[in-house]
Amino acid sequence: MGGSFESRRPFRRVVPGETAPRTVMSSEAFLEELEALQAIYGEEFTDLGGSRYAIRITDRVTLEFWSTEGLYPAVEPPSYRIVAMSTPLTRTISAQIDADLRRLWCPGQVVLHDWVEWIREHAPGFADDNKMNSDGAICNASVATDDDDHVDVVHGPVHVERRSRFIAHAARVTTRSQVDWVVRSLRYDSKLQTATHNIVAYRLRLHDGSLLENRDDDGEGGAGDCLLYLLQRMDLVNVVGVVSRWFGGVKLGPDRFRIISNVLKELIDSTEWRHGR
Repeated sequence: MGGSFESRRPFRRVVPGETAPRTVMSSEAFLEELEALQAIYGEEFTDLGGSRYAIRITDRVTLEFWSTEGLYPAVEPPSYRIVAMSTPLTRTISAQIDADLRRLWCPGQVVLHDWVEWIREHAPGFADDNKMNSDGAICNASVATDDDDHVDVVHGPVHVERRSRFIAHAARVTTRSQVDWVVRSLRYDSKLQTATHNIVAYRLRLHDGSLLENRDDDGEGGAGDCLLYLLQRMDLVNVVGVVSRWFGGVKLGPDRFRIISNVLKELIDSTEWRHGR
């Protein structure tokens, strides 16, 4: 039995025009890094297509990686997935790995070679750490943080459209850390890990009265904007909405945006979350 852990890029406040020149520089730096990685790792390096790549680190561990919206390495670290054959990674261990990898990254600096070698060094301990955590022998500080940020998440019914499946999730939130907790808990849910996309949008009223809002397409270009526009149109604040989609093999075209918006709207309509209530 195998397992995997996929990182997601953190949400950030968008400033118009901020990333355009950086995106160009990031793309060039990433391409140069890919050439170097291919030269270093040879047959262990694989182009997966769709601007995604993989490096087999050990017989049981592979690192898959990509640059979300061309923002790596200038603005954020690469997005990635660790595939650990026969060693399913627990949520706690995955969070520890993610924190350690992110500490290795500095804005503007490529980091994938360092990540590969860090994983190679620590991979033998993944299974032992997993066992200790599953047996309850280790208590991790991140668990306490998760408990502090815990909020109730509501889930909608499964909507099927031409073999694609859609499920909406939503929660009332008051802090960014609660938003991150909701998204993280959904993406670590074993039932949702196979989703093709987990699309996110949120709106928060900060203590100073300003509004913080953002979205994440998760590869479904434009879908996050649809969800954010829905929250704006419904005049909702302190809400995070997520729609999970499983692609069924039949392209839906623009209809998919209508469906994604509708399943979240129907879920929110079933609550009393109106005009900030």
